Amino acid sequence: MSDAGELILLDESEAKEFPVQTSSHIFNLEVSSGAGEASEAELSVVVTKFANKTQILILDSCVKATVLYEVKKDRSTAESKGNEEKQVFSVNVLFGTATEELDVLARLLGQVNPSEKNLIVGLGFREAASKSSLSHPKAVRKLVDFVKSVL
Repeated sequence: MSDAGELILLDESEAKEFPVQTSSHIFNLEVSSGAGEASEAELSVVVTKFANKTQILILDSCVKATVLYEVKKDRSTAESKGNEEKQVFSVNVLFGTATEELDVLARLLGQVNPSEKNLIVGLGFREAASKSSLSHPKAVRKLVDFVKSVL
């Protein structure tokens, strides 16, 4: 007999039917130091798909997001060439202190989002190497491509 407040664990078949789909992944971000040496920073990427939003968390060893963004796809008021509508994204900081590198990363993640749902992007980087690698376009592109593959 179970109490109303008792925690019940779902087995794997029941979890697949659960309305919130969550997946977690590890991404090894190649980081180059100033001395020309390369190392890797291990990033955790967690994707949660809610009914109305998709949440992406990208964290290194800090285990918590230090900045949260909401990325919305807006309609462009500029004239587009041909039948192609120009994609415009608004990036709003919900929590934390934004930097230019993190703003760009959030916007790029919005561009690779295959659904029309808004994104909630949580970023947390404690390691200096992880932060500095986000200023390198190739490293950012690899990270964005990886997130695109798991969306």
